[in-house]
Amino acid sequence: MKKQITTLFILMACFSAESLYAGKPVVDYAVFSAETTGAVIGLWESKEYRISDDATGINFNKRGGTFRLYFSHSFIHEFDDFSPGDQGHELGAGHECFGDGDTGDFLGGTAQIHEMGFGKDSDKVMNLWIHAPNMNPNDDEEIFYVLELFNTYEPAWDPSFPPDISGSVNTATNWEMRTTSKSYLKHEPCLGSGDFSFPGGENIVIEVKRLP
Repeated sequence: MKKQITTLFILMACFSAESLYAGKPVVDYAVFSAETTGAVIGLWESKEYRISDDATGINFNKRGGTFRLYFSHSFIHEFDDFSPGDQGHELGAGHECFGDGDTGDFLGGTAQIHEMGFGKDSDKVMNLWIHAPNMNPNDDEEIFYVLELFNTYEPAWDPSFPPDISGSVNTATNWEMRTTSKSYLKHEPCLGSGDFSFPGGENIVIEVKRLP
C-alpha cells in the first residue's frame, strides 16, 4: 500500500509539472524585418531579442538599424492645408516638414508593430517615431513626431502574429500624426489625421517576417 501511495504521488507530481510547463509560453530568440509600402515607404530590421508565442509587439529600434523611411507625394500633400492655390504643392507645409516624397528625402525613424493595439486603440497596428522639421521655414526647431497607423476594418495579421519566415501582412486604413510632447506645438508641427482614400486607393501595406 505504501508503495502504491508513493507511485501515485510521483505520478501526480509529474502531471503537475507537465501542466505548469504546458501553460507557459514557448520562449525563443528571433530577428525580424518589417517593410511598409504605399503612402509610407520604409524598411527596418530588429535586433535579436527574446520573444515568446504570446508576444504582442515587435520593436525596431536604432540598434537594429533603419534602412529607409520616406513618405509618398500624396501623403505629404495631406499637410498642405494652408496652400490651396498651390497646384503642384511645392510650397505646402508638408514639404517643409517631410520633403518632396523622393527617395533622397530620408526620414530617420524607429518603429513598433502591434498585434492588435491596446485599450481604445485596439485597431492600432504600427507606431513610427520620426524626427523632422516643422512647417515654418524660419524656425529650425526639430520636431519629434509619432505617426500612428490603424486598421479600422480588420486589425488581425494574416496569417498570424508573431510571424514566421513566410511573413504576415496587415493594411493600415487610417492614420494620425502627432507630436510626442505638447512643448513642440508652439513650433508649428505638421499634424493631421485621416484615412488613405487618395487617388488610386493608396494605403499602407505592412509586412513583417522572421528572418531565418
